[in-house]
Amino acid sequence: GINAEYIEELDRNIRNLQFSIDTCRETLDPNAPMYREQQKELQRQREDVRRKVDLMRRNADAAVEEFTPTEQALIAAGVEFIHPKIELLETNVDRRSILLSKRRGLLQAEQQLVDDDDYEVQKQSNITRQAKEAKASTLLPALSMSLSGTSCNTPRQKLV
Repeated sequence: GINAEYIEELDRNIRNLQFSIDTCRETLDPNAPMYREQQKELQRQREDVRRKVDLMRRNADAAVEEFTPTEQALIAAGVEFIHPKIELLETNVDRRSILLSKRRGLLQAEQQLVDDDDYEVQKQSNITRQAKEAKASTLLPALSMSLSGTSCNTPRQKLV
C-alpha cells in the first residue's frame, strides 16, 4: 500500500542523509551534526509508520476474514462480484506503478547529473595531468573558474 511506499521513501531519505554525513569532509560541509539529527528523526518516523502499516495489514486481514460469510452468501445467491481484497490489491498495484514511473524519471535525471559530473571530473583530470606533465600551471583555469561542479545538458563523449 501507499504507506509501505512511504517507508521506502523514508529509507531513501535516510540513505541520502547517510551519504551527506559520509561526504561532509570531502565537500567541506559543516552540517554533519544537523544531518545526523535529521537522520535520527527520519528513523523514528520510519518506525512509527512501520508500526501503523503492520496494524493496517492486520486489520485488513481481519476485514477479509469478516467478509467471508458475505462472500459465501453472494456466491450461493449467484451474484457476481469482485472480492474487496482483489480491488484493494489492484489499487495498490496501480499506485505503485505510478510511483515507480515517477521514481524512474527522477533516477534518470540523477543519472544524467552523475554522468555530467563524471565528464567534468575526467576533463579536469586530463587538464591537470597535462599541466603537471608540462610543469605549467598556466594551463589550468583560474581557481575561481574551476571545472568542478559544472554541468551541461548536452551529450558528451567519454574522455580517454
